[in-house]
Amino acid sequence: MINIFKYLALIILLLISLYLLLAFLLQYIIIGERKGNGHDKFIAYIAAGSIHTEFIFPISNSLFDWTQLIPINQVTNKIINPQFISIGWGSKDFFLNMKDLSSLKVLVVLKTIILPSESALHVEYILDLKDTLPARPLYLTSGEYLKLITYIKDYFLLDSKGNVQKINEFSYYNTDKFFKSHHQYTILNTCNIWTLKGLKIINARRPVWSPLKYGIVNAQK
Repeated sequence: MINIFKYLALIILLLISLYLLLAFLLQYIIIGERKGNGHDKFIAYIAAGSIHTEFIFPISNSLFDWTQLIPINQVTNKIINPQFISIGWGSKDFFLNMKDLSSLKVLVVLKTIILPSESALHVEYILDLKDTLPARPLYLTSGEYLKLITYIKDYFLLDSKGNVQKINEFSYYNTDKFFKSHHQYTILNTCNIWTLKGLKIINARRPVWSPLKYGIVNAQK
């Protein structure tokens, strides 16, 4: 019995090592187009914290108004006229228990790595870009912009009336909340792979594969 556990532990260790090796190597293989400036284009942003990457959008433009999907009063009463919205996807347990690396909890990390888990969307309304995480712009055509919006909208778990569902009143900054998602979080479908999939839809510069934030951030430089 002891030998079985030793073999299992060795296999798990080898799989994790292979995972990290691929994550390290594939983040340097960059594909896609650089989404440069243009007068006829719509702007979105990629932002990165210590762990997660998120998309940032103007709160509304001629193509889409985020407040129609996520009313401001469901997220915050601290900002009267927000100008931007930040949206990220990830593990519900991870989001609700670890704001950043300083609040890292080993048991939550291990559970997230080993087992499929519930997911959530982190939504924050922002007054000014200087008040949020460092962000890099993506200049998109109307078609690309709408594809990215549709991709993100599809991750929200809606109720029977078609409304987004807030998880609870927990927040990081009093300008954000967490919402239910119907997709599972796994080691092969991380928060940063969610961002990567969004970049793939619009054929933006991105690494071939990167479950961590670094490859995504570096591809935008």
